[in-house]
Amino acid sequence: MKKALLFPALVAFAFSLNAQELINDGAFDTYEGVLTTRTADEWGAWSDNGSVVEVVSGIAECTPGAATPEDPWHGQLEQWGAAVENGLTYTVSFLAWADFDRSLQLTIEDPSNNYRRLGETPDADGEAVGDVVRSKWTIDITTEETTYTRTVTIDSVMENTSVKFAFLYTATLDVVYIDDVSLQEQISSINGVSVLSMNVFPNPTDGELNISNEVNVANIEVLNVLGQTIIVVNESTNILDVSSLSSGVYIIKVTDDNNNVYISKFKKM
Repeated sequence: MKKALLFPALVAFAFSLNAQELINDGAFDTYEGVLTTRTADEWGAWSDNGSVVEVVSGIAECTPGAATPEDPWHGQLEQWGAAVENGLTYTVSFLAWADFDRSLQLTIEDPSNNYRRLGETPDADGEAVGDVVRSKWTIDITTEETTYTRTVTIDSVMENTSVKFAFLYTATLDVVYIDDVSLQEQISSINGVSVLSMNVFPNPTDGELNISNEVNVANIEVLNVLGQTIIVVNESTNILDVSSLSSGVYIIKVTDDNNNVYISKFKKM
């Protein structure tokens, strides 16, 4: 469940993405065993109800503790210090699943200023604060290994801000599994061509890959990590058969009827 990237005209884009990664070791490659209190920009865990986070073979396994009536979200996997800036838009992505279908929360907030949410998000599962949806998401996850993506535009960093990036999991009996966590500045164009994000699912996949119905597909390209084009489909379809691909990470590039370019990363199992 580790990372790889992009394709010829977008090779520079790939390296740019890597350079702007704001999460330290989102693949948990340098961790093993039970996480303790976080230090600096290292991963850590917090709980006051017996919850435990243990990294096993590069996967963070979050085991909830007992519930409290006032607030069930008392287990957290967290990292502080991401260098987000006001006025910039970021993409968050992570791989998650659980023993049973359930919810988890993801927050980007400021503990030094009353835990204010640090940005505005277009995602409907963000936290409504007045008329604005802010950077705390309640995300439904399933037993299937799935990559989730969310977007945030930062607007509330102050001189004394502490940036907290954290997953919160409720006190149920099932374990939550998290891997491949990423926080990157969103690139809006490459060589003058607009680049938009899109949802593809299921991700990972072992057969069909579905493209969000919000995208009016004109053609599709799938590229490997060397930038080689593997699949080209010159027709309007939101379902792509990738069963012939070898296991690994690929980039899907979609162009719509208005020549807008959409990019997403997926894993073939």
